[in-house]
Amino acid sequence: MSWQAGAFEIGVGTMKARRLLSLAALLLGLILIIKGGYMQAKAEFAQFLIARAFEQSLVDGQPHKPWDWADTYPVARLELLKGGLPQRPLYVLAGASGRNLAFGPAWLEGTARPGAPGHSVIAGHRDSHFAQLRGLVVGDKLLLTPFSGRQQLFEVSALRIVSEHDGQALAEAEDGLTLVTCYPFDALGARSEKRLLVFAKPLAKPRANAAAQPAIGMTRLRPSRLAS
Repeated sequence: MSWQAGAFEIGVGTMKARRLLSLAALLLGLILIIKGGYMQAKAEFAQFLIARAFEQSLVDGQPHKPWDWADTYPVARLELLKGGLPQRPLYVLAGASGRNLAFGPAWLEGTARPGAPGHSVIAGHRDSHFAQLRGLVVGDKLLLTPFSGRQQLFEVSALRIVSEHDGQALAEAEDGLTLVTCYPFDALGARSEKRLLVFAKPLAKPRANAAAQPAIGMTRLRPSRLAS
């Protein structure tokens, strides 16, 4: 075999390998898109069921599971007003576990119950429900409705980006509402070492008869526990 023929065969083999790699990359991309679409659809449908359970709680003041096998229940409705424009309502679940965060924003039990006096922390995923936090600025408003039905308006007072291991910012937070999500929003990987903290102060004092939740030591709270 001449060297020309050998070079030709090597070239053909290289082209085939490149095509196979391109095809594999395309298939992997399609799988990720389908998987992402499924997760997004699951999150959207879960919010529908959670909203229905929350409406029941507004009527009777009792917790209601969004589905029979759920080990959580909605504790509040959260509405963001970005530049004065209302965003789609978000329904907050009790317990910031990984499973609950897949279905919606979640209240960190041990901080003040949403709507009660004290410091309340709510976490959510940056690529689903808490994508709404992107573009929030100081002065934007948050409307919180616990299932007692007593609405409370908050104003964003500060935004901070911290390490996932930095619990000091939460420990030093004043009474009010803090939202936590991974950062940056456009990161390609699922993991992030940074957290965005949105601090909001109440524009009116909580109602005196709102039930408070016993607090745990705030120095134990780390953003890495709250979102991923």
